[in-house]
Amino acid sequence: MRKLISLLFAVLLLLSLASCHRVSGDELRVVVRDVGQGDAVLLSQGDAHILVDAGSSASRDALVAQLYALGIEHLEYMVITHPHEDHFGNARTVLERCHVDTLLVSDEPEGDGAYHDALSAARERGTNIKKVADGYRFSLGEAICSLVKPLAESKEENDASLAMRVVFGKTTFLLMSDVEAAGESALIAEHGASFLDADWIKIGHHGAADSTKDALLDVVTPRYAAISCAAYNEYGFPDEELLSRLEKRGVTVYRTDTMGALCFTSDGKEITYGT
Repeated sequence: MRKLISLLFAVLLLLSLASCHRVSGDELRVVVRDVGQGDAVLLSQGDAHILVDAGSSASRDALVAQLYALGIEHLEYMVITHPHEDHFGNARTVLERCHVDTLLVSDEPEGDGAYHDALSAARERGTNIKKVADGYRFSLGEAICSLVKPLAESKEENDASLAMRVVFGKTTFLLMSDVEAAGESALIAEHGASFLDADWIKIGHHGAADSTKDALLDVVTPRYAAISCAAYNEYGFPDEELLSRLEKRGVTVYRTDTMGALCFTSDGKEITYGT
């Protein structure tokens, strides 16, 4: 009986994952995967898919299983926003088990063996590795993606993270990776409000106090915010002050620590949450 119950639970889980990702060719789907204390965001438009970060090594089997459950074994792009383990730690497994056309990275720091292992896996699988500069643009189906690097020369790797803007029709998504206050100020100065204005934002650095400051929110003016963090994490993310900033602006907040995977769909005019 226990085996039967376990089997039924697994089937229901796979069905829920699949329903979360059913998307027509004229929609953009953005799914903030639940990878615990880390980041992994899957974007799909038509039959094209991009994975932005891959979580830590702790999410290794779960993330690939989720992709397979959705019928995804091929990614047009994969982005590693910066060399922190909670963003790239599972990248090698994804690269080894899925066909990835192009891996987009900001740099290749010396002495980081695990990070270089991921790059080696990409080379062995024939994945094109492209080091991108600030303002790099590419398309995902009909969606236009732009990668920006707030502080390219910063010793603080969070503020040198790649952030990503995605425009689909009249809707805009902004993924802030681990960018904090200094990087946010640099983005505002370099790219301005017209570039950063977005309907939806993935909050920077898992909801840390030093991310998503008032100055950024003033130019982004989001309606929706997604936070990727683990339940009862040791850092106390998301920070109460950050949540207060969002609440004061009437931003609807979605969190992986309390809600699991977060699924958003754009038809080019409106963004909706849920399956």
